[in-house]
Amino acid sequence: MRNFLYLADKENGNEKKSKYTIQQNIKEKHLKEIFLYILKNGGSTRATLARKLGLSPPSVSSLVDEEVKRDLLIEYEESQVNTVGRPPIILEVNQNALLIPVILFKPTGFLFSLYDLGLNELEKSFTPYNDFITGNINSDNNMSPPKVIPTDIVVSTIVDIIENRSKRFVKSKMKALIISFPGNIYENSNYFISIPMHAQISINVLHQLQKHYDNKPLLFGNDSLFYAYAEKDFTNTKTKDKNNHDLIFININAGIGAGIIYNGELVTDFVSSQIGHTTINYNGLPCQCGSRGCLERYVNPTTLLNEAKSALRSGQDSYLRDLVIDKIDNLSLKELRVAYENDDILACKILDNTAEQLAFGISNMVAIFAIKTIIIGGGIEILGEKFLNAVINKCKTVGMHQLMNEIQIFYSKRSYKGESIGAVRYYIEKYYKINYI
Repeated sequence: MRNFLYLADKENGNEKKSKYTIQQNIKEKHLKEIFLYILKNGGSTRATLARKLGLSPPSVSSLVDEEVKRDLLIEYEESQVNTVGRPPIILEVNQNALLIPVILFKPTGFLFSLYDLGLNELEKSFTPYNDFITGNINSDNNMSPPKVIPTDIVVSTIVDIIENRSKRFVKSKMKALIISFPGNIYENSNYFISIPMHAQISINVLHQLQKHYDNKPLLFGNDSLFYAYAEKDFTNTKTKDKNNHDLIFININAGIGAGIIYNGELVTDFVSSQIGHTTINYNGLPCQCGSRGCLERYVNPTTLLNEAKSALRSGQDSYLRDLVIDKIDNLSLKELRVAYENDDILACKILDNTAEQLAFGISNMVAIFAIKTIIIGGGIEILGEKFLNAVINKCKTVGMHQLMNEIQIFYSKRSYKGESIGAVRYYIEKYYKINYI
């Protein structure tokens, strides 16, 4: 079992390492550097590009002209405000040059987003799983094997979401398809398996989708990795904030995964996405992964809410009962947060205990990777600052004190958009090719 980013790209096949190809690769490298600099900085001039990238002005002009001809860049004169001489020519990314649809597998359905070349989310929609899918997953028996979601149903549903339900998708502008899945690929297996969803899909899903979309590149990856990449330092016209070069993103939702940024790069060769299956109690609850006392058996929204609901049904007095007007099944993390902030005894017991268990999990990760910036997200951040502070305080009492006293813990700054924008950004920065004219 391993972390994965799976790229199917028949459009750009393997090239022989001839002298000509090497020269072309250098040219592609410079084209990409120019494009990414303009994207990250919201615009630039030719002179700035030459100075920042260490290229000669004639080389920059030649490369920029190619990108303008391909409609990847647009240029315009900067508005002249009390200046002498001709105003500078500004280069910007042509955001309308292409479209990238993103499909996220969620516990109850598909979340669809459509992005342009400027990393702008143009459209978003949610499609619940139909009976053919839900009948195969989310079994009540946590110890049973993950169920296979039928390939034809997955493929036809994804195609329908993109081509029929989307209002802004244009097939001729599609450059790649991205799919995010909360699971891992198992060695010597043709299936991607998600323990939190209690489901698995065949690799044939990817093959059929790529065939349907004329062998366009298809990036398939773990949700925690994409979340982590979204938190990486980046600046453009839409995102102005920055983070450290090294970080661990802890993705807390139906399960617990993690993505790691080390030296500014996404780490894909560790099984960090399954950090939820590290043991914090060797005599603890059995897990469908085969182990006992796994972190995600104790720290996830379903567990927290089930514990609160059970206590309320047993007659325990709590402010939570007033918040849901005695409709216990309607209890959500939002009410749990409100009760916690009002020092409700039941809510404090549940969330303080959860904070301590999460602190042990964080301690395990810090001890293994020695990374001291921790980002928490995936949905748990709805519990608010009091819960975050509880986690921070608990971390000071567990694990290796020398390491744990130096860590910084934050909530995600990208929130629910992190998974999709991280995926698109990763594709554009790492795989998107600027073909030659």
